[in-house]
Amino acid sequence: MSNKTYVIGVGMTKFDKPGTKQGDYPDWAKEAGEMALTDAGIPYDAIEQAYAGYVYGDSTYGQRAIYELGLTGIPVLNVNNNCSTGSSALFLARQAVKGGLIDCGLAIGFEKMEMGSLGMKYTDRTPAMDKHMMRMFQIRDPETSPFAPQMFGNAGRDHMDKYGSKPEHYAWIGWKNHKHSVNNPYAQFQTEYSLQEIKDAKMIHDPLTKLQCSPTSDGAGAVSVRQIVTAGHPALRAILTTCHRLFASLTPPETRPPAWHVEIHQFRIEAKMGAEGRPTPEGMHRDGVDWVLVLLVNRINIESGETTIADLRRNPLGSFTLTDPLDAAVTDDNRVYHGVTAVTPLDPALPGHRDVLVVTFRRE
Repeated sequence: MSNKTYVIGVGMTKFDKPGTKQGDYPDWAKEAGEMALTDAGIPYDAIEQAYAGYVYGDSTYGQRAIYELGLTGIPVLNVNNNCSTGSSALFLARQAVKGGLIDCGLAIGFEKMEMGSLGMKYTDRTPAMDKHMMRMFQIRDPETSPFAPQMFGNAGRDHMDKYGSKPEHYAWIGWKNHKHSVNNPYAQFQTEYSLQEIKDAKMIHDPLTKLQCSPTSDGAGAVSVRQIVTAGHPALRAILTTCHRLFASLTPPETRPPAWHVEIHQFRIEAKMGAEGRPTPEGMHRDGVDWVLVLLVNRINIESGETTIADLRRNPLGSFTLTDPLDAAVTDDNRVYHGVTAVTPLDPALPGHRDVLVVTFRRE
C-alpha cells in the first residue's frame, strides 16, 4: 500500500443549534458535498466510493444523502463510530485509495441532533458503553452530571492523577477552541472568551465547565480524497522539467548536485469581510532551500497580495503582484528574502482567495 493519497477538496455547511437549521440532512450533505467537489475541481462521477458518517439516524441515511449528489451506482458505506465517525469515514476513504481499490473517494458526514445532552436511544439491549461504564464506576462513584461529560471529565481526572495535569490545562483547550471559532464562519458559536471566563463558567463535571463541553449541532462536512500520480500529469511534469532545467543552468557546475530534493506545495489564502487573508509563513522569509518557484494558479475577488524581494540585509530590491494564472516568481533562496502581503476581498460581500503552487529545489 504505497500509493500516496491527498485531500483534494473540502466542504462544510454552517453548524447550528438542533432544530434551528433550515432544511434537512440531505440538503446539508448536498451543500457540503458539492463544495468539496467544486474545491477539488472534479465532477461527482469521478467519485468511485462514498463513506457517509452519522450517528443519529436510521440505517442507509448515507445513501439518501448521497443521492442528492447523483446516481452513478457507486457503493455507499454508512459509518457510525460515535465521536470518531467523521475521522473513521475519512480513514476508510483514504484506505480504499491508498490500497489501490479506487482512485477517488468521498467522505461525508452529517448530523441532525436533538436539544440537550447525549443519551442512549435503545434501553432494551446491552449498551455499547457498558464495559466503559462498569470500569469507570469501579474507579469513581456515579454522579448526577450527564454521561458524556462525566465520562470525559473522569478521564481528565485520571490523567491528572497519573500525569499531574491540572484543570488549567483543560481550560486552555477550551480557550483555544473558542478563539479559533471567531475566525470560522461555519462554527455554531463564534464568541471568544478569556481563560478566566472559561474556568468560571458553570461546572458540568469537574474539571469540565460548560464552555469546555461540545454542543449538539446540525450540519454537514465533506472531504474528497484522491490518489495523484503527480509525476505522470502533463502539466506538473512540464513545470518540474522547466524548473529542473532552469535551476540546473543557474547553479554553478561545481555546486550542481547529481540529484535534487524537490517539494511541491499548494497554498490557498482566503479572505472575507472583516478578515484579511494572511500568507503562511508571514513576513519576509527564506525557505531553507536553494531555489523557489511561486506560480499563481488563480485570484478570485481579492486585491493586494504584493510580493517583495529583499537582499540578505532585508533591504527591499523590488515589489510586484502576480495577477494572472501562470504568473510566476523565481528566487534564489540563498541570496534573497521574499514575502507577500495579506489579501482582502474586492467585494466585501463575497469571499475571496489566492491560490499558488510553490515548488522548491534543494541540493541533496
